Amino acid sequence: MKKQYLYTNNKNFKSKSYKCIGKMNEKKNTKERLKKIIKDVEKFKKNFEEARDYVVKTSLQVEFVSESINKVIWDGEYTKESLFRFGERPEILNNDLFKDQLEFLETELHGITDYSLRFLSRVKQTYGDYSYLSGDVSQSSMNIGTGAIGVHDFYREFKRVNPVASIKIRNPEENPYRKKGKLEYRLDLINPNLSTRINEISKSISIISKMKHLNDTAHQMREFLSHFLQLCDPNNDVKNTSWVEFSKNGNIIQKSRAIYAIIGSKSSNANLNPIVEIANKYRKLYKNLNGLAHLREGLLTPKRNMMINTYYSQLLEYTEIILDLRDLYLKS
Repeated sequence: MKKQYLYTNNKNFKSKSYKCIGKMNEKKNTKERLKKIIKDVEKFKKNFEEARDYVVKTSLQVEFVSESINKVIWDGEYTKESLFRFGERPEILNNDLFKDQLEFLETELHGITDYSLRFLSRVKQTYGDYSYLSGDVSQSSMNIGTGAIGVHDFYREFKRVNPVASIKIRNPEENPYRKKGKLEYRLDLINPNLSTRINEISKSISIISKMKHLNDTAHQMREFLSHFLQLCDPNNDVKNTSWVEFSKNGNIIQKSRAIYAIIGSKSSNANLNPIVEIANKYRKLYKNLNGLAHLREGLLTPKRNMMINTYYSQLLEYTEIILDLRDLYLKS
C-alpha cells in the first residue's frame, strides 16, 4: 500500500497524523500563552512588592493606598498560583472553556506590567501629590482583581461539569483586604466606632514589617474582639442566660459572649454546631492575641510576622461569620 504523505492538495483529506500534530501545536500554544500570562503577573506582583517595601522603608505617608497595594499583591499571588496549577493539568489545558478564559485574561491583564512599573516609579518620585498614585493602584487593583475572580469563576464552572477533577485553589474573596472593605460597612451599622477600629488595625498590619514590636497591633486586635462583642450585648444580658459560662476568675468567657452576639437570649440555639464552633474559634483567637500582646519582648520576627497576619485574616473571617449567623438566627 502506498504511503500517504502528511501534506496533500486534497482539502478534504486530514490524516490522523495531521490531526495529532495540530492538537500538539494547539496545546503547546495554550501552554506558551499561559506561561506568558504567569510571567507578566509575577513581574507585576514583584513591582508592587518593591513599591510596598519602599513605602515602608521611607515611611512615605500614603496610607490611603497602602491597603490597595496589599490587596493587589494578594490577588497577583492568587492568580499566578492558580494558573500555575492549571498548567499542570492536561484536562484543563485541552479544555475549550479554558482557552476562552486565556483570551479573557490576556485582555484584562494587558499592560499590567507597564502599570506596575509606572506605579513603582511614581512611588519613588512623588513629593506629596498622590492623585496619580491612587489612580494607578486603582486601575491595577481592578485589572488583577477581575483576573483573579475570572480564574475562580472558570474553575468553579470546570468543576461543575467535571466533578471528579480536584485542584486546591482558594476563593479570591478570601483576600483579607477585600474582606475588610465589606466588613467595615456591616460594622458601621452596629456602631461607627467598630469600623474605625478595624480600619486602624488594617493600617497597622499594612506597615507591620517596619515596626520593631507587634505588641500594640496584637493589643488593638484583641481589644477589637472585646469591643465588638460588648456592642452586640450593650446591657450585658448574656449573664442572665442559662448557658453562660464563667472563667475561674468569675468573668464571662468570650465563647459565651460570641454565642450571645449571634442568638441573643434564644437558648434553644445555644448548642448548635456552627454557633459553638465559631464561638470557640473567636475565644481561641482572643487567647492567641492576648499571648502576643503580653510578650515581654514583642520583637517582630519572621515567625511572629506570619502569626500576626494570620490572626488578622482570622479576625476578619470570624467576625464576618458571626455577623452572617447573627443575621440568620437573631433576626429570624
